[in-house]
Amino acid sequence: MIRAITILAVALLSLNWFSAFGQTDLDRKLAYQYFQNGEFDKALIYYKKLYDDRPTKSNYSYQYQCYLKLSQLEEAEKLTKKHLKRRSSELWLYVNLGNIYQLLEKPKKASQYYEKGIKGIDQKSTFSQVKALGTKFKDDGLLDYALKTYLRAQKVLANHHAPYNTHVGEIYGLQGETEKMINQYIELLDVSDGYLITVQSLLNRAIDFEEDESKTEQLRTVLLRKSQKAPDNVAYSEMLIWYFKQKKQFAAALIHVKAHDKRSNSNGKKLLDFGELCVNNKAYSTAIKAFDAVISYGPESLFEQRARSRKLNSMYLKISETSDWTENEVRNLANLYQSELSKLEFIGGATDLIWEKAEIHGYYLRESDSSVVILEGALAKGGLSKKNRAITKLKLAEFLTISGKVWDASLYYSQVEKDFKHDPLGHQAKFQNAKLSYYNGDFEWAQAQLDVLKASTSKLISNDAIELSVLISDNIWMDSTNAALIAFSKADLLVRQNKFEEANQVFDSLSTSIGFHALNDEILFKRYEMEFIQKNYSKAIEYLEAIIKDYADDILADNAHFKLAEMYELRLNQPGLATVHYREILFNYTGSLLVIEARKRFRRILKTLPEEQIEKLELNSGRGIKKIDPN
Repeated sequence: MIRAITILAVALLSLNWFSAFGQTDLDRKLAYQYFQNGEFDKALIYYKKLYDDRPTKSNYSYQYQCYLKLSQLEEAEKLTKKHLKRRSSELWLYVNLGNIYQLLEKPKKASQYYEKGIKGIDQKSTFSQVKALGTKFKDDGLLDYALKTYLRAQKVLANHHAPYNTHVGEIYGLQGETEKMINQYIELLDVSDGYLITVQSLLNRAIDFEEDESKTEQLRTVLLRKSQKAPDNVAYSEMLIWYFKQKKQFAAALIHVKAHDKRSNSNGKKLLDFGELCVNNKAYSTAIKAFDAVISYGPESLFEQRARSRKLNSMYLKISETSDWTENEVRNLANLYQSELSKLEFIGGATDLIWEKAEIHGYYLRESDSSVVILEGALAKGGLSKKNRAITKLKLAEFLTISGKVWDASLYYSQVEKDFKHDPLGHQAKFQNAKLSYYNGDFEWAQAQLDVLKASTSKLISNDAIELSVLISDNIWMDSTNAALIAFSKADLLVRQNKFEEANQVFDSLSTSIGFHALNDEILFKRYEMEFIQKNYSKAIEYLEAIIKDYADDILADNAHFKLAEMYELRLNQPGLATVHYREILFNYTGSLLVIEARKRFRRILKTLPEEQIEKLELNSGRGIKKIDPN
């Protein structure tokens, strides 16, 4: 009997507890709903009850805000003092009291409570208590008091001051005290170089390295001063290198990388990594110097051989991506490649050098026969992976085509296509074989191969296939013999073979004989290609502008705009003019396959241009550049 009564009592107590919990949850939801709707008088009724039942921070804060919204400041004062008696360690409550007295127009009393909260920080204070107080001051716009909070914490808790440096630095930044902000962040490195990434992240958030010249100069001054005072502190060297990287001042950074590499006994590793960074940012001259510095360590460095290879690659990229080179420079580079290759016993690890040497001879020295010899030699020696062997064959076929050995080229393309049928390498080989059929006047066969390639998973191959397919379909059967297209394809092959004088003779004859024809814009584009290869950029621009003027609605107009933009951006150092043509593609050729790349380049350049230059830029049509968010 007693046991039954006990069970019943427990059940009733449980039922009452769940009932009370359910009611509390309902009250909380109603209170919040009224608060959100701005019905603070109704919300206050529930929050009073909730606070009396459970005097939590949340219940206090909502009740306090209701009093403020209803201008019941005396009630807010009583509540806050009551809560402060219960939670004396929660120093942020003094900020609420101070705010109440500000609203009561008692600034002296408000200041007294603000200061009382700050003086409450002692050696027993925890980080969370200090942060809650500082954050409350900051959120309420009381930056001077927030700063005092963290400075007192740094002083009182001197042995654990580092966590507060970030907050002091943040407040200084908000107050426009840039140098003080920087010093607070940098001082973390005196505590431990483990803060390096943290400091870099904080500075990246606080300083725009592209726009804030004054702030970045102050940072440079601080770092140089620190580095001079503590030359053995590796963290300061790291910071200086990081600074120059952010500013993209790679030549200035190299000086510090050299010193840092020696000081840290990296034996060239840091220099090698820095050289790679320079290559990625197209700072080829500095990259070459960085790799030279690695090479100077001699054979004892594990990175010497890699540096030699990357130096040659940087020299090659500098030539291939700029117009600032002479034939003698290219020939000297070819000799350097030969010297490096002669030292290597295993050819499989030097494929990049072999391919680049072949391209130097074939594209820049116009010695395609030499390129053929180099690549055939690589295939004969063996030691290549299956994929690298296929790439070598593709490059060999390219130079065989240039040398006039079209059928030999076709044989290599067929081999790669067979071995890599479902791979982009096989698709590329198939496309090049289709192109050889086009050169030979076998347009129907070429078109059939191109139709297959249009569905290629490789977008680049697919785009090329589409362009050649459209060229053929637009011009085939214009007359019963296809004489014009046959002549054009023959001239197209002559362009590929660098026989520009012969190609121009064919184009001149075509232009005279056919008058207005769908091939006219194609002829202009081929003339542009020949002038560009010969670095006659002003003449190349004339041909592209002729396409834009006379054939704005034809298929090559977007290509002409893109090539013009690319020339202005990469060759003539006129990024402003480049944006004009990228923008034309974005707004007037929305169906172009070049839209995505044009948008990416347009936004990248726009970030680097001053506002006044953007406003002055005008399109050929007379319209200004439509503002686009560069992000």
